[in-house]
Amino acid sequence: MVFLVLSGLSFGQKIDSTAKKQFIPNPKTASSLSALLPGAGQVYNRSYWKLIPIYAGIGAGLYLFSQERRSYRDLKDAYIFRYVDSTAVDPFPGQILSQNYLNTEIEAHRKRLELSVIVMVGIYAIQIVEAAVDAHLSSFDVSDNLSLKIRPNVQRFGNTHYASASLTLNFKK
Repeated sequence: MVFLVLSGLSFGQKIDSTAKKQFIPNPKTASSLSALLPGAGQVYNRSYWKLIPIYAGIGAGLYLFSQERRSYRDLKDAYIFRYVDSTAVDPFPGQILSQNYLNTEIEAHRKRLELSVIVMVGIYAIQIVEAAVDAHLSSFDVSDNLSLKIRPNVQRFGNTHYASASLTLNFKK
């Protein structure tokens, strides 16, 4: 027992109380939070500015959805009033709308309605993936010791010269 205590003390590390601990986010936590609430993973990663495009995109999708849904319903009601049941309410009184025009517009608004849902689901999925990637890359070394240089180069094949680019990646310690 004494041996275990002494061996544990001999390998102990001194804790520097003046050193600040760097926050390293967990990718699973970031993506889970983003799945529960859009933008929560970005807040967890301390990337607050990313909330603006996330909520602007979702808000634009919701606005487009509500506008297209209203137009779709109005056109469908107009079609029903004019060509199915004349006792229904006409949303476009006094306007002459052909059956072909109504069918074309109903289909166009239905497609835009579905597209708005796809956009919102896409933004939701992208923000989950972005939170996980941001958490993964938070500990990535981006110091000045890394450099990538792109230089023009001329290559010779036989008697012909070809222009090309040369990439040099340096890791300095």
